[in-house]
Amino acid sequence: MIGGRTRLPSERKVDLVGGGDQISGFPLGAFGEYAAVYHLAEFHDLPAFKIGKTLYARKPKLLEWIEVMERERPFRSSETVQTDGNA
Repeated sequence: MIGGRTRLPSERKVDLVGGGDQISGFPLGAFGEYAAVYHLAEFHDLPAFKIGKTLYARKPKLLEWIEVMERERPFRSSETVQTDGNA
């Protein structure tokens, strides 16, 4: 404890990703997709939280979420959504 505050172990600091841009860059390197990150957090249970106006996520939780999505919602090309209104 320093100055009345408990210090976090360094490995706990490293697993935290801050900002939509940084979250979108982990783990696939898709930096700049921050709007998609905020959409996933709001509507699709992306494991993230806000401190002030900044969105944060823990790397292990993001990897767990991706694994769940792979198991429960696998992509099937026959399920693509048509945007022209024709079925």
